[in-house]
Amino acid sequence: MMEPGCKSDIVIDQIEELLVRQFRRLQKLLTLTKAAREALLAADPDRLLDLTEQMSKLLHELDDVLGRQDASLEQILGAEPVQADHSIMQAMLSEIEPQRRGRLERLRRGSLILAEEIRGLNRGNCALVKSGKVHLDALADFFLQCMQPEFTYQPLTSPPPGKRAELDSPCTDR
Repeated sequence: MMEPGCKSDIVIDQIEELLVRQFRRLQKLLTLTKAAREALLAADPDRLLDLTEQMSKLLHELDDVLGRQDASLEQILGAEPVQADHSIMQAMLSEIEPQRRGRLERLRRGSLILAEEIRGLNRGNCALVKSGKVHLDALADFFLQCMQPEFTYQPLTSPPPGKRAELDSPCTDR
């Protein structure tokens, strides 16, 4: 078990703070993703654009938090670069006092649950976008067909007696 007040204890404090930040940002991202679903269903492109910008900013913040978590883990584990790996985090958690371990595990599990819920909503939002695109493409095709002149075949007939035959051509002026 890690001794209180040591350098790794300070790093654990940092990791806990970063896990809290990650969890809060994921909660906000979940809220924005749900709002994006509502904007898609309401066909509100302005709201959707605003939400997309907010989500993009939030994802950059999340990326920063995850990078700082990796850096904190590197401080504990040595100089080797790491990716926030579940096995590394699990090994680290086994060395911490039970009460603190429980908090960190709940934060980590909560973040994983939120991330999975966000992933599911994003899949649904993607399906809505694709469905909307198919619908718009079909409408565009329909309107284009309505605007096109009808092409029909008519057999050539002889002009009435005393009249000269005229050929319709798109190249002749009338």
